[in-house]
Amino acid sequence: MIKNNKLRLVLISPKGPLYRHRGGIFRQSLRYMPLTFPTLKALVPPEIDASVQCIDEGIADVDLNLEADLIGMTVITGTAPRAYALAAHFRRRGIPVVLGGPHVTLIPADAQPHADSIVVGYAEEEWPRLLRHFVAGQLQPRYTQSPNLDLAGYPLPDRYPVSRVLGAILNEEFQHRLYVERDLAALQGGA
Repeated sequence: MIKNNKLRLVLISPKGPLYRHRGGIFRQSLRYMPLTFPTLKALVPPEIDASVQCIDEGIADVDLNLEADLIGMTVITGTAPRAYALAAHFRRRGIPVVLGGPHVTLIPADAQPHADSIVVGYAEEEWPRLLRHFVAGQLQPRYTQSPNLDLAGYPLPDRYPVSRVLGAILNEEFQHRLYVERDLAALQGGA
């Protein structure tokens, strides 16, 4: 249910076993905003008044008490268990969940039981249609990319947040250069 006539949309990139802010096999996270987020944000139809919050669990865990009208998650195979756990949690709270991404596209039957709706394939046509259906109370269980999809003419993602994050990464890379060099030397047996 949409409150105050403004769709509260939360997009989540669940954490996986490799790139996490705590744990994982790498000491330093590879922190960048997935291009999926600004792409999906750019595809919100102009007639839908929406606030879009993007959460990358590679940086911080999802607040399990967050408020949302609809949650969308991009899923790769390594993040599927976490995505399914988050989906179960939010669905128990009555928040509809949409799953998409490479894992869902390749194995839709695996993802379908864990979501109110799934997006199979590229989202350029299906995401706006899904949002229109959701706002009208007509969310379908599955949205599948057209085999004739032509990506020409779709809005480009807002890369400004990506460039801000990239700037922070470059600054941090400079500050941590000595630590990286030390770690490389240790791995090569030089320290």
